[in-house]
Amino acid sequence: MNNGVTGNNTSQKHDANEDTIPDTLIAILASCGALVLILCCFAAYCTYHRRSYRKNQ
Repeated sequence: MNNGVTGNNTSQKHDANEDTIPDTLIAILASCGALVLILCCFAAYCTYHRRSYRKNQ
């Protein structure tokens, strides 16, 4: 009987690990996506700013 309780706890821990891995993966992907978006916006801003600087010369 003690053996069945231990097996039940082990399966619960395994299910908890399966639930936390996708949350971590989603957080990492969201952070990378936000960083890429910021870099793209910065590149577009630099390109526009460089063009307006050339017009002033």
